[in-house]
Amino acid sequence: MWRASQPDAPGCAVQEWLFRPLTANRRRFKEEPLSSSALGARVHRHLRDAELYAGETNHSFRRGALQAAAADGLGTAELMRLGQIRSPGILARYLDRVRHIGRQVV
Repeated sequence: MWRASQPDAPGCAVQEWLFRPLTANRRRFKEEPLSSSALGARVHRHLRDAELYAGETNHSFRRGALQAAAADGLGTAELMRLGQIRSPGILARYLDRVRHIGRQVV
């Protein structure tokens, strides 16, 4: 995950990493992003520990961010930039609120 230079600007450039992995001796952070699998494991663990886990993945947060931005009035071009999406059809899948309702974790 990253922190943007201008948090309110859709699609703004990355300035620095928000989450980074530790070095082998666990005394410093590496100057690289946390891998998506490591971030996913961390999100899963914290949601499970809080008894909130319902199958969310890192991708769930991307979908949620796009749906929230659309609800706030961002247009198609801004949403595509924010989500780094090239096709309006793919964006429509992210914005479809019914598509994944009722999915259960087995």
